[in-house]
Amino acid sequence: MSVLMLTLRFSSLLMIGVLAAAVVRKESFPVEVLAGMTAASVSDRSCVTYLKVRRTV
Repeated sequence: MSVLMLTLRFSSLLMIGVLAAAVVRKESFPVEVLAGMTAASVSDRSCVTYLKVRRTV
């Protein structure tokens, strides 16, 4: 028997997007934007979960 479970949080995707944009942009993001994104990622609990259970006989 094997179990695979993946959980992907929407706030993590949003934070990765903002950090990637901060690296690509020439100007830096305002501190308010980064603080707001950090607060949103801590408080957000929405996610997509994928569960795969395989049983071999």
